[in-house]
Amino acid sequence: MPADSTNETESSSQSPSPDTPTLASRLAVALERVEEIKAALREAETERDGLEEELATRLEAAGTESLEHERFVFAPKCTVQWKVATDEKDSVVRLCKEGAPELVKETVNAMSLAGFLRREEGRLEQEAPRWWSELRPLLERSESLSLSVRKRPAGKR
Repeated sequence: MPADSTNETESSSQSPSPDTPTLASRLAVALERVEEIKAALREAETERDGLEEELATRLEAAGTESLEHERFVFAPKCTVQWKVATDEKDSVVRLCKEGAPELVKETVNAMSLAGFLRREEGRLEQEAPRWWSELRPLLERSESLSLSVRKRPAGKR
């Protein structure tokens, strides 16, 4: 968005201070700059990832443990990862409980809990079921104010 754009639309009954359009213009310029920098960073990271993969493959194929070059030491590293096959979580949990019970932990996902409480807070406070009365003191509620920023469609300047 150009820094000199003066086509602001207010949705409040109070008028903003006279410097608000200038502040909005400065923020718009900063947002565009951040987008440009992020795009350049993504491009650089893509290039780095390709070069890293190629160098690791060459060092591994040559049997080289490490390579010192300028300020860096490069060493191939093999990492093994495991993940549960789709729709097999219940079987994996059951079998781990049998063979390695220390791996199975009962947890409450924080993001799921927060989403549930955002949707249900009013009803829970009003109905006050026993479990909520016991759970509520164990939780901390906080609010924060932020600015919602979105791009206008291209034709609406």
